[in-house]
Amino acid sequence: MKTRFILFRRAGVFYSEDTATHKQISLRTKNKNEAVTLLNAKNESFRQPALNLQMARVYLVASDPGVAPADVAGRHESNANARQRVHKDSLCAGSNPKDALLVTLNACGRVDLGFISTLLHQSSSEFLPELKGAIFLNPQTNNWETEDAYLSGNVRSKLAAAEATSIVEKNFEENVAALKTVQPVDLSPSEIDARLGSTWVPVEDVQNFAENLLRENGIRVAHVPRLS
Repeated sequence: MKTRFILFRRAGVFYSEDTATHKQISLRTKNKNEAVTLLNAKNESFRQPALNLQMARVYLVASDPGVAPADVAGRHESNANARQRVHKDSLCAGSNPKDALLVTLNACGRVDLGFISTLLHQSSSEFLPELKGAIFLNPQTNNWETEDAYLSGNVRSKLAAAEATSIVEKNFEENVAALKTVQPVDLSPSEIDARLGSTWVPVEDVQNFAENLLRENGIRVAHVPRLS
């Protein structure tokens, strides 16, 4: 059976990549053994969704002796029931927000503040400061996203939205600062290659270019945009 998630390293930090969607998520560790453990948990939870939360428990128990094993094994239940069953003497008791975030991403596939709050037995206002820079609230969707997801894609559009929102909500200035670090460099005029016949080049521009080049007036240009 083909492995769903694969491991790779970038700038010393380990990442997982979904071979189906090619989505990449930082595992937030430079330790290969820890990264392999996390990757194995992700692959196992994909193969056996009902054990998703239990796999997260196994990782936490192994990485933090203070976490109670509780009933890690011996239960067969749906993912929804497993999520509802997290209580004060299981999963993340004594853990930290970053561990809880990893478990949440593995169990839910997204940033879920309510789930993290349940794991840590804290309000979001208590643990969010420790997740600064690891997750961002996207003002365009009003959803929390991981650093990798938020600081990728159409970062120009995201920056414009963050700057507009930061005018009235100062907490979005952190988004602006982070997005500015990933903005692509603008191409210089010499780096822009415009082919004659490209759909985005107006017929009038092609006509003016031809008249300039040939030093002739009255040149007519015919262009079928769909055929470029």
